[in-house]
Amino acid sequence: MDNRSHHESGWRPIANLTRICREAQPLLCPLQRSDSDDTVETAYGRLDRAALLQAQHTYDTTSLLRMVDDLDAMLAEARAEDGLRDMLLRLHGMAHTAINGAGMTVATGEESLPELAFDTLAELLKIVTMLQGWLRQIEPLEQLTPRNRSHKSPVLHYF
Repeated sequence: MDNRSHHESGWRPIANLTRICREAQPLLCPLQRSDSDDTVETAYGRLDRAALLQAQHTYDTTSLLRMVDDLDAMLAEARAEDGLRDMLLRLHGMAHTAINGAGMTVATGEESLPELAFDTLAELLKIVTMLQGWLRQIEPLEQLTPRNRSHKSPVLHYF
C-alpha cells in the first residue's frame, strides 16, 4: 500500500464519488453532477463545491454531538437547585421588593441584590461564551451555501 496521504496521492473524494454515482442508479447516489462546476447536488441540497471539499478535509462533525451533550449539561445545571433558574427567581424577588416595594419573598442576609446580579451575569456570560463557540462551529456548514445564491446569515458576527 502506498504510504502517501489521500491528498498527496491525488485521491479526490468528490470526484471519485461522482464517478461511482454516475455508474450507479441515480436515486441511490448522495451526490449528483450539477449545472455548474462550482456546486454539487446532494441529498440535502445544492452545496458550494469548494466549501464542501474544505469541510470534508477539516470539519469534525462530532463537534455537533458534543454541542448536544453540552446543551443537556447546561440545561440540567441551569435547572438544578441554586442554578440559573433559581438565581433568576431570587433576583426577581429581590428586585421586585427593592424597586416595586413588593413583599419580601427571598430571605435576607445571604447575599445582596448587587452580589446576586453579579453572580447571575457571570453565569449568563459562561452560557453566552459557550453559545458563541457553537456559532463558530456551525458557521462552516452555513458556508456550504452556493456562492450564486444570496441569503443573509441569521448571525450578525455574534453580537
